[in-house]
This record gives sequence, structure tokens and C-alpha cells, in this order.
Amino acid sequence: SSVIEGLVICGADTSKHMTHIDRGLTDGRYTDYYYKLPLTVGIRVDGNGVTVKNCEISGFSNSGVLLNNVKDAHIHQNFIHHNQRNGFGYGVCLSKASEAVIEYNLFNFDRHSIAADGSPGSGYIARYNIHMGEAIRHVFDAHGGRDRGDGTQIACDYVDMYNNTILTDRIPYSRRGIPQQYSKFYNNVVLYPLTYYDVRRLEGANMTMYD
Repeated sequence: SSVIEGLVICGADTSKHMTHIDRGLTDGRYTDYYYKLPLTVGIRVDGNGVTVKNCEISGFSNSGVLLNNVKDAHIHQNFIHHNQRNGFGYGVCLSKASEAVIEYNLFNFDRHSIAADGSPGSGYIARYNIHMGEAIRHVFDAHGGRDRGDGTQIACDYVDMYNNTILTDRIPYSRRGIPQQYSKFYNNVVLYPLTYYDVRRLEGANMTMYD
């Protein structure tokens, strides 16, 4: 195991690039435009048992912290912000069969503060985090098989979200497939009553929401 602690890691790209993808959609060359800008990552983790704590991580077009097929990652007490390129822009991103506990972090100005590609064997616990209010899209995320193109509907094995404070008008969590075990969203503080949000993304098979 290893620990990354007390660093200020600043990337060069804090922009949303909202018109970048829109232009590609307009003229039918979406993929060409989508990948024209370079993708950058603050911290990439490829080994198990890594802790990232007490860091400030900002300005990366892909993700502030990228977990690539790792287990037992612990991301806590960081300030993660301005990782917000339209189409990417993740504060913490779980790729492949990654698992992590993500807690006591301060998030703002990320497209999604926590995102997962939803691969089988993946999952995360998000607890005691504060989202300060600025997001392009939903705050927490789990992609489904349609996003990966693997012919399944799987959106992680599990996603457990509780005791978070989410001060944005964006939907707090988007379930984009079916978790193999469960997704739970409970005991969180959100800015508006849940009737304000698109609750279809918070409901569905193996999904529980309460308190």
C-alpha cells in the first residue's frame, strides 16, 4: 500500500468546454471533436491499497483521481474541484473493477464529483462528503453496460451513498444501469425536495432511497 498526502496538484485545464462537444454534434463529427482536446489526469492509481488524503486536486480534463482496476482505495479529506470538461470532468473516477471508500472530501466545479464506468466487480462508498454547489451534471454516477458497450445492463456491483451534503440543483445521483447487488442513497442532505429532481435516476431495480 502507499499514501499520497498533503499535495497541491494543479492541472492546466479548468474550463467546461461546453461548445466543444456541441460543435461536433452540430456537424456530425462528434467523436472527432470530443477527443481533439488532450485528456489529463491528476493522480492515476494502478495498484491496490492506495490512500489519497489532505490534497487539493484541480484543473484536469479527465479526472482529478483515476482509479484503474484497483481495490481498497481510500480517498478522504481532499479538496477536489474544477475538473469539469464537458463529456469527461470527474473528481474521482473508478475504471474497470475498482473499489473505493470516498469520504470527508470537499467537491465543487466538477462535471461529476464521483463517477464509475460501472464494470462488474466495481463499487464505491461515498459518505460524509460536501458538494459546494457547482456541477455541470449529476454529482454521483455509475455508468451502465450501454455506456461501456459490453451488452449488459450492469452499473457496478454496489454503490453506497450516505451522510453526504449536496448543495446543488443538479440531481445528486444518476443510476445508468442496474447494480448487481445494490445502490443505496440515504441520510443525505440535498438542496431541494426530491420532487424537484428527476427521481427516475434515483429509482429502479436494486436501488433503495430513503431518509
